[in-house]
Amino acid sequence: MKKIWIALFLCTALVLTGCKASVSQPSEPVKTPVSSGEEGMQPNDCRLAIMVDGTLYFDTGECSSEARCGVMDGKISSTVPQTQLPAKDNESNFGKYEYQRWNETRIDVKIGDSWCIFQSE
Repeated sequence: MKKIWIALFLCTALVLTGCKASVSQPSEPVKTPVSSGEEGMQPNDCRLAIMVDGTLYFDTGECSSEARCGVMDGKISSTVPQTQLPAKDNESNFGKYEYQRWNETRIDVKIGDSWCIFQSE
């Protein structure tokens, strides 16, 4: 009986330590400009953006830790300078990364160990 209680305690402890908020800060610094007046931004820099299926998605500055299926929906195949907005599908102004669609207005981009949330406007 004592072994059962110990096993139950350990399982509970593992479950509780594995839980965390659905939105967290990125594990590595990610520059998320909103306007040309932000610190470290050049006057002509644009917000971080990705174009998928003719729609622009912009960085929200938030990261997601929600459960995922593990299958990527696409990959950014080309980039433009950060002073420009993407003009063609699977293009960004911040680098080449894989992404997953969350819904019609949200795409999550895997940058390092973080899933950065991008929303259409």
